[in-house]
Amino acid sequence: MRLLPLVSAVACVRGFLPPTARCAPPALLRADANDYERVQQKEEADMLADWEARQARRDGGARAADVASSFAENVRANVAGGSTAPSLLFVAGQAVLLLCLAAGGVPLVGGPIQAVAGPGLVVAGAGFIGAGLLELGPANLTPFATPVAGNELKTNGVFALSRHPIYAGLVVASAGFSVATVSFQRALVTGMLFLLLDSKSEYEEKKLREVHPAYRAYAQTTPKFFPRLFDFDDDDDDAAA
Repeated sequence: MRLLPLVSAVACVRGFLPPTARCAPPALLRADANDYERVQQKEEADMLADWEARQARRDGGARAADVASSFAENVRANVAGGSTAPSLLFVAGQAVLLLCLAAGGVPLVGGPIQAVAGPGLVVAGAGFIGAGLLELGPANLTPFATPVAGNELKTNGVFALSRHPIYAGLVVASAGFSVATVSFQRALVTGMLFLLLDSKSEYEEKKLREVHPAYRAYAQTTPKFFPRLFDFDDDDDDAAA
């Protein structure tokens, strides 16, 4: 590079350069050479960065494939290990419901279910409420969460199915009314009502345990709101034994 200015000067004197470039200052020639080197270096750096990026993407894809393969092998091993009949039933029901959700309805029976679900839930909830009121009787009935003086612990009739049948009936009837009127806002209020009654029942049970020592054992064997449709406790105990 140091010889370039000398060669250029000699070419200038001899007339070897074209008129437009003849006798260019050495500093300008050095600047052009430096610019060329910078362009070359930038192109080489860009090529290296591009190669490194492609290599990183290739390595990342290989790692992702390894993770996916390991995950699939673990899932196959867990499934092959087998499961209890209730677990298989739950998984099958879950799959069916998700498919119905994706399809936007229940095939064949969706229409009739929608027609009777709302009124049916309202009637069922009202029946639960009425049975709870009759079982409690006027001596024990109060809208407040604190038991009345001389409260009698009820564990028979509908109270053998639910510790709070009146609250459960209110929630069920509200849900049925929401379905019957196809109202999302009523369904939302029903959820809020359930949360409120759940908190109210917690406070009420705290007071009942203070009055009735036997309430603790009663609560261990009776659902809080809704009756149990399935009970797999015996199977689990046998499996544990």
